[in-house]
Amino acid sequence: MLKIRNIFTLHLFMLFACTGFVFAADSEIKSKIKVSAKRVKAGERVHFDAGSSVAGRGAELYGIYWDFNDMDLVDVDATGDTVSHVFNRAGAYNVKLIVENERGERDQATTSIEVLPDTDLGPAITDYFQGGKTGIFIKSEETFAFRLEWGGQFFFRIDNCKNVPLSLRIYGYGPNRPVPESVTPYADDYSFDEHFTLMANTYYNNPDWRPLTEAKYSYDPKTAALVARFTPESESIYLAWASPYTMRNLEQFLDRWEDRPEFSWQPIGMSVEGRPILQITVTDPGVDDSGKKVVWITGTQHAYEMAAGPVCEGIVEALLEKSDSAKTVLKKFVYHLVPLMNPDATSRGGYRYNMHDVDLNRNWDDYQQDEWDRAMSEPEVAAVQRAIRNWVSGGGGLDFFFDFHCLTRLSDNLLIIKAVPDSMPQGLAEKQDRFIKEFFAKRYVWRISEGKEVSSANGAIAGLYAWQTGVLSFTSEHALGRITPAGKDPVRTTPALLRKLGTDYVWTIKEYFDSVSE
Repeated sequence: MLKIRNIFTLHLFMLFACTGFVFAADSEIKSKIKVSAKRVKAGERVHFDAGSSVAGRGAELYGIYWDFNDMDLVDVDATGDTVSHVFNRAGAYNVKLIVENERGERDQATTSIEVLPDTDLGPAITDYFQGGKTGIFIKSEETFAFRLEWGGQFFFRIDNCKNVPLSLRIYGYGPNRPVPESVTPYADDYSFDEHFTLMANTYYNNPDWRPLTEAKYSYDPKTAALVARFTPESESIYLAWASPYTMRNLEQFLDRWEDRPEFSWQPIGMSVEGRPILQITVTDPGVDDSGKKVVWITGTQHAYEMAAGPVCEGIVEALLEKSDSAKTVLKKFVYHLVPLMNPDATSRGGYRYNMHDVDLNRNWDDYQQDEWDRAMSEPEVAAVQRAIRNWVSGGGGLDFFFDFHCLTRLSDNLLIIKAVPDSMPQGLAEKQDRFIKEFFAKRYVWRISEGKEVSSANGAIAGLYAWQTGVLSFTSEHALGRITPAGKDPVRTTPALLRKLGTDYVWTIKEYFDSVSE
């Protein structure tokens, strides 16, 4: 018989997640979800079953907690091993199950439910899901037309559209677009050119988006409007300017690898709205960390720059591949990754700032440089600062630091920004150049720049720890538009390409340290 603990224990667990509870393969408890249907009409009842979950050897389940809607910020909607729920609004819902045994061990699993309109009276559009975003809808001769309220990203689904000719008009691109004061104004904003394509997906759970090459595109610079015309071959289609990445993607990735002993993760803090900031650690636990090289990576401080997630996934996939080379790297390196520093803003459709309207990347020092900054560390930045500080003060090394960002306009190459030279010894600055020019440039075309703001993450890390640990520090600006592999033509950025980029980080870093030790 399942024992149900007070429902508030889960809220307390989330509130104090930063105390260091680690999810790793050495815990035998396992959360598992069975669901009656994953794609339903609005108003249909869906049944969920946690009966195949495992409490762990010598234990029994003490609590089973269900969250049916990740959009409403309510942690617990139901308890029990078998439950049901009616989804009344078209969209997509990430359902989370957390199980707990009497020893206090916990595990979580997630699944997604796509909810379609309850009628088929022509095409319908929705952005009611994690990361969804359209804008202000405008009357138009096109099937749908809207003006983007903020930034250039969008992410929505069109239903009832199989074999129906569609046309979209989206205002908010190019040099003539209205630019809010809080947005970095790129004068050379190439949001559209003759090679541009939207990104498309048929199913919410599919991580591999594809370029919508079959569409016909046009662009009106006077109105800053993009027009796309196409005829879908599926009942529903998801569309985005660039492939989105939210907490849903990260949690599904954690589920994939959590049984590997080399892989662990833990919440290190909470966002403004109470979402966990998650840190992943990958290394060989059988080898003492003291002699290993240590790589720290942060990502998605600006939530519309959504490449960090798949790049970090590629890093983990390379480290955990079944090869002698990967096993060697795991014995010699520790990787700490925080792929999603701004989960609130990614959930809300790719806002630049956190929910206090603070630019997290400018928030790493105690100086307020403008109204989009604060002298006090925001909770997201404080969580990462605390995690790195605790690691270093506990005797851990820090050899490489990367802050992953992303170019949100069309560009044919990657950009890497070196830490401010004044924040590190001369010899370290020379090593920065060598790492890029002699090693990473063999794989991709990079533009190289020097950081100008010590308050940004890479400058702050270099300034704090360079003299202690010799950290090489970079801001990597990946490209949402196109990436150019060395010696090849530019290609449209996809999640698969970004994961390949992540894999190349691992081998480039290894090659660099192999050369240093020779």
